[in-house]
Amino acid sequence: MDEHDIVGYYPEFRLPSWFEETSDVRQLLRTLWDRRYKGVDEEEDGPTPWSVQEAYATLINVLWGMGDVVGYQRCIFLGWGLALACAPTIARWAPMDPMPQRVLDAVPPRLRKPVGVLSRNWSPLFPHLQVGTQYQELDEARLAFRAFTQLLDDRNQARPALVEMLGHCMEGMAINEGGDGRRDLWNWVLIEVTPAAWSLRLPDFIWTWPQPPHPAAERRPKAFS
Repeated sequence: MDEHDIVGYYPEFRLPSWFEETSDVRQLLRTLWDRRYKGVDEEEDGPTPWSVQEAYATLINVLWGMGDVVGYQRCIFLGWGLALACAPTIARWAPMDPMPQRVLDAVPPRLRKPVGVLSRNWSPLFPHLQVGTQYQELDEARLAFRAFTQLLDDRNQARPALVEMLGHCMEGMAINEGGDGRRDLWNWVLIEVTPAAWSLRLPDFIWTWPQPPHPAAERRPKAFS
């Protein structure tokens, strides 16, 4: 991907200064950055575009590693960053919906005790998913949050839940309600969210639409200070 062709808030491949990356992780992020993706890049001329779904799996597998506790925590942080970016969509269309905050409040305790399977009944927080609403953006943001609850409750669901979240965020309208700027959103995932998840923290900035990315309210839970 020619960086001169990218328009948005993340036009350059520049990882956070605090990111203590391994050469393998940095090279992977650079490789994924350089590719064009069908349904993500607005201009798909040139070489055959890559599958963004394959890129999801590649990112998630790197964070997951051997499937140990740290790998699971990294996956939680990736989901947390995506959920924070989805929350404004729900607030815009359903400002009285308590679900996003209830789910987000469950994240720090799970990070502190990331073992075992939890059997929480989240269904009452998602009453509209049975029939949906007239707003695709709202429905997809809620679906992303529901997938995040599956990730939080069962580490065995971490990878498929993240694939679903990324699909609603990247290919759907859970974050990007206007549909434009998908490449910039993907760049944010690559150079902000993934390095942060690897480092067991939130990204410095949360991508939102149509406003510029804003600072994350909380960098990391106290347990990881």
